[in-house]
Amino acid sequence: MTDINESKITSKLSDEILIDQMIEECSELIHALSKLSRKLRGENPTPIDIESIRNNVIEEFSDVILCSKLLYIYPDNDIMLKKLKRWIERLCETNQ
Repeated sequence: MTDINESKITSKLSDEILIDQMIEECSELIHALSKLSRKLRGENPTPIDIESIRNNVIEEFSDVILCSKLLYIYPDNDIMLKKLKRWIERLCETNQ
């Protein structure tokens, strides 16, 4: 994706509309992840094969990332590192 393509979208859509779009995409990602979780657990399974479900998760996640990019919302590596360390610490605490 190029900045030229991005500007074609951002010049026509307000941040509010892009936020609404991102909310919708997040909802679709949640739905796809829920379907994947059910399939992996074998509870209330769907007839769709696991590969197709995973591909749908990737597609929906890509939509969320695209919206975040258009809104100039990017991950913060320092925050992610802190959260990763805290997650590991909590896992280690529960395994003692």
